[in-house]
Amino acid sequence: MNIAIIPARAGSKRLKNKNLKLINGKPLIYYAIKTAIKSKLFDEVIISTDSLKILNKAEKFGAKNNGLRPKKLSDNLSLLPDVVKYEIQKHKKKKFIQNVCCILPTNLYNNQKLLTLGLKKLYNNRDGYIFCATKTSTSVFRCFTKNKNQEIKMIFPKMFNKGSHLLKDTYFDFGNFYWAKKNTWLNKKIFFSKNSKFIEISSKYYSDINTLEDFKIAKTIFKKTN
Repeated sequence: MNIAIIPARAGSKRLKNKNLKLINGKPLIYYAIKTAIKSKLFDEVIISTDSLKILNKAEKFGAKNNGLRPKKLSDNLSLLPDVVKYEIQKHKKKKFIQNVCCILPTNLYNNQKLLTLGLKKLYNNRDGYIFCATKTSTSVFRCFTKNKNQEIKMIFPKMFNKGSHLLKDTYFDFGNFYWAKKNTWLNKKIFFSKNSKFIEISSKYYSDINTLEDFKIAKTIFKKTN
């Protein structure tokens, strides 16, 4: 049994009610649910939320009601593995669940091809996660931080004097979905470990919606890809 879990809490400090923001007349959660159902990879598509409004809308779009998520798993400090573990543990048919895909509604670049490729990769990967990632335009080995006094501190000082051609390519999490075996989620294993694999995607499709500016970028990407 494969299930999809779509986390969509009500609170958001930087962009209020972002999971219900409309794109082309539909809320963000609609596109995550629609993509999951259309893929035909899942026996159930479950919405994970602390909001009755989101829950009711999600049910109308075809998602399953697994009950409201507790407030302690719905604040700004809540971790994704904890949320997914909670939803698995409370599922009435949890013993039949094999694979779980957490699909984030705040990234609109998802499709049947990507989800299917992720599941295929998972068949050969028992202990890690399968997710999407994109290459950074500049190697993070050259990055630095600054303190309140504007003092600069290199993150990787030993790499500063190396030629750019000697620096390894670096990547960041695309943030659209995470496939894993049920027990991987239940054991809350680390996302970015030697056991995980990723699908590389062009950065031009990247949109992680947290602010109004992010939302505007996502709308532009949506128009180009739909």
